[in-house]
Amino acid sequence: MKIVLVRHTTTGITPGICYGQTDVPLADTFPTEAAASCAAIPRYSYDAVYCSPLTRCRKLAEYCGYPTPRLDDRIKELNFGDW
Repeated sequence: MKIVLVRHTTTGITPGICYGQTDVPLADTFPTEAAASCAAIPRYSYDAVYCSPLTRCRKLAEYCGYPTPRLDDRIKELNFGDW
């Protein structure tokens, strides 16, 4: 079994902010970063594609040709509660 992990592109919030599971916008550099991410993903015949339900992850999955990934709350970023 092979597993390929892909992280979302840069978010459009101030660097250093802990955003955790907040559904924050993506940076204006999304098209460029998404193209690079998509080109780096091995082109296997995947049995399944899983994705965090957060917009930043779903948008990248769609850009890379996976418009209907299986959304799973368990792979959201960590939630450390109120700081």
